[in-house]
Amino acid sequence: MKGIITILVLIILLITSCSSEERINYEYTFIGEGNYWKGKFISKGTEVWGEESGRTTYDHKHNDEFILEFKDRAIKEVSSLNNLEYSFKTSAGSGSGSENIIFIEPSKGLEIIHQSGGTGVKINQDEGIQVTVKWDEYEESFVLNNKDK
Repeated sequence: MKGIITILVLIILLITSCSSEERINYEYTFIGEGNYWKGKFISKGTEVWGEESGRTTYDHKHNDEFILEFKDRAIKEVSSLNNLEYSFKTSAGSGSGSENIIFIEPSKGLEIIHQSGGTGVKINQDEGIQVTVKWDEYEESFVLNNKDK
């Protein structure tokens, strides 16, 4: 019985050591702000590079989170906010949303979170992410940059 287990362990080690698969995990955080809003975009993912039948293979999975919030001093200035629209654009795609705001309590602030994920193109760690926020009759645009660059 010990001999069979030893052989199975050796076979598993042989198979896994011959694999040419390489996994790359990443996490990028982009931050930025305008006069009234500040934003953060966090992209976490895994790239898997391999080889199959003499050809290079690639797989990518990611989860992204976009966070938009009022800056502290702006809460008092725009506490009557009714309609909010936002959009962001990256090299891997874009996102947008709208909110119907009924009441803002200045002491609690306002934070909008937009989450997405899947497969596809990986975001470029050196890019600037363009953000546009429209609320009532106002509009503000700013860029999020990688905090580690």
